[in-house]
Amino acid sequence: MKLIDKIKPEILVQLKADCEYKYDSSYRAIIAVLKSKSNYRELTIDEVKTIDCFVASEFKHHSKIIDIYYGDNLLKKEYTLG
Repeated sequence: MKLIDKIKPEILVQLKADCEYKYDSSYRAIIAVLKSKSNYRELTIDEVKTIDCFVASEFKHHSKIIDIYYGDNLLKKEYTLG
């Protein structure tokens, strides 16, 4: 199962609505990364930063380093480690 299947659906909807046309290359890069990786831990720091840059504020990690470490703010509950 690829990482794109583990991401909260509302995040994918928000990214598509807000970024698909305005930031086309960034949107395509994020989707390509999510389709190419199987686990959150495979993402590089730059990839995590890019995703975090384009998601809406309600999905961003808010001072909890554990969120960014495990991806709790992005992943569906059944795929989080916490």
